[in-house]
Amino acid sequence: MGISAGNLRDRITILRPKVVGRAGTGERVIEYEPVATVRAQVLQQRSAKAFNNGENWYPTARSFRLRMPPEVKGGWRIIHRGDTYVTLPAKVFTRDGFQEVDCELLSE
Repeated sequence: MGISAGNLRDRITILRPKVVGRAGTGERVIEYEPVATVRAQVLQQRSAKAFNNGENWYPTARSFRLRMPPEVKGGWRIIHRGDTYVTLPAKVFTRDGFQEVDCELLSE
């Protein structure tokens, strides 16, 4: 199973965490810096439907497929159409040259 360029219709911006210091309470202060803006395929729109394998998806869930690199890690941020998503650990399919990234809408 590969990915064709015609499926990469959406643009996403990938942000990685960067510790910039500590707050007065001792907590780490984290900012997010852009890693790349890439084209991606949206696999799962916001929906309450279940996939064929029985996974339940919530209205705030979304899954993206993109070519590698960059390799996205869990806890990173993805911006898509003005919404910010927090990434779950990525499923990386290096054999096929792409990765799928599952995300949850970040409510701030």
